Amino acid sequence: MSSSDTEEFDVICVGAGYSGLTAAYKLLKARPNLKVCVLEAKDRVGGRTVSQKLKCADAEGNDDEWEWDLGGQWVGSNQQAIWQLLQELDVGTYKQHVNGAKCIRLDSDSKTLTYKSTLPSIGVLSTADLGQMMLRIERLIKTINVTDPWSHPEAEYLDSITVTELLNKYSWTTKVKDMVKAAVRTIFGADMSQINALYFLVYCASAGSLREVLEATPGTAQEYKIKGGAQAVCQKMITDHIGASNVELSTPVTKIEQFDEMVTISTLTKSKVYHAKYVVVATPPHLTSSIEFSPALPYNKQRIHQFMPMGHLIKVIATYRKAYWKIHGYSGEVVTTDPMAAQTGALSIVYDSSSERGHPALVAFIGGDQATMWGDKSVEERRSAVLKSLSEHFQIKELLQPIEYVEKDWAKESYNGGCPVNTVSPGAMKFYSQLQATTYSRVEFAGTESSSSCCGFLSGAVHAGTRAANKILEKLPAEEETS
Repeated sequence: MSSSDTEEFDVICVGAGYSGLTAAYKLLKARPNLKVCVLEAKDRVGGRTVSQKLKCADAEGNDDEWEWDLGGQWVGSNQQAIWQLLQELDVGTYKQHVNGAKCIRLDSDSKTLTYKSTLPSIGVLSTADLGQMMLRIERLIKTINVTDPWSHPEAEYLDSITVTELLNKYSWTTKVKDMVKAAVRTIFGADMSQINALYFLVYCASAGSLREVLEATPGTAQEYKIKGGAQAVCQKMITDHIGASNVELSTPVTKIEQFDEMVTISTLTKSKVYHAKYVVVATPPHLTSSIEFSPALPYNKQRIHQFMPMGHLIKVIATYRKAYWKIHGYSGEVVTTDPMAAQTGALSIVYDSSSERGHPALVAFIGGDQATMWGDKSVEERRSAVLKSLSEHFQIKELLQPIEYVEKDWAKESYNGGCPVNTVSPGAMKFYSQLQATTYSRVEFAGTESSSSCCGFLSGAVHAGTRAANKILEKLPAEEETS
């Protein structure tokens, strides 16, 4: 192969989502003279974040346009990695609106109920059950070692059961189980019966607690949104630090070969071979398993990738002339398992999605089995059902007529195959240590699923990308920098 068929770099990052771009950004921030390249399979950057400009109304009701997130969007003040990155990039945040009455409708309810307290009003017995369940699960979470979950005395048992079985052990009322079902469908894009209980506990422990995963109150994961949209953070890292010329889109990596002093990368779309001293692989586990490694990855590392399916989530944004829910005293929040899903909507969770400038909007999620059921229906069918469901929950007929309605079915995006996070199947946590074995000779693995801090969140992606960059910087002496 001639020299024109190759290109050499100090570091190549595979994946232009939050994790891969953070790794490139941190490397160049520490060593500006390094030659760094980012290879991305998609025709855009951002990974599981993407923003879209929608027609909307400003705070006075006038026609306008604004950017909304159709992927990951929330950050919490307790999430140190993402918070530090936003400060470094001078990117602002604004609070998730939570003031007002919240709505809840579960399979066992005949109508939508409202509440303003932290815990929903689901009856004396069910509310008591919810409180004791949360307390007992939180205590169990505190016993989990995130970096070594298999050391837990009940690891083998917890690995063998699903979240459904775990919840059955700690709760006895149908309403509490329905509430958790709706939350899990949105958080993981999967139903409780599909998720390893030990992985669920690790996931919550990495965030700090179950409360921090579930809520939008101060100090929790849904506390803030990013001004300008979450995808804009990726674009800012490229524009201000990495350089657009160092990011190659529509370049799926097919093979990574390691040698004594370098790594070579082959791609599906480019005839040339890329050479680098080190490589960061920042792709979701199920996509990492599609890359050929030579020498092959350890068998148990291959196994954990194979036992980590990606969730199925459909995200909906509807913009409105006015924030009708606020006018009627609602926060915009709904928790539901939609008992009439076949006739009306398929919602799991709804939040106010108004912009930082007050453009009124709602965001709704269809997740897990509901996303499977509704994913094959037409956009018109889903639109009608979602809007009818929103109107019925809030008892506001104006919600049937948004200015614009848009949805994103992440299962249908190439080089993603779902959202928001990979989960672990029952019986596979014995291989989990290999997911966290992030160094393989000259290859470092990143991605939010590999993070021990806020796994599954944007902050987890940043944490993993930073970790990968720091490990490479330790191996790469200053004199090896490309001049």
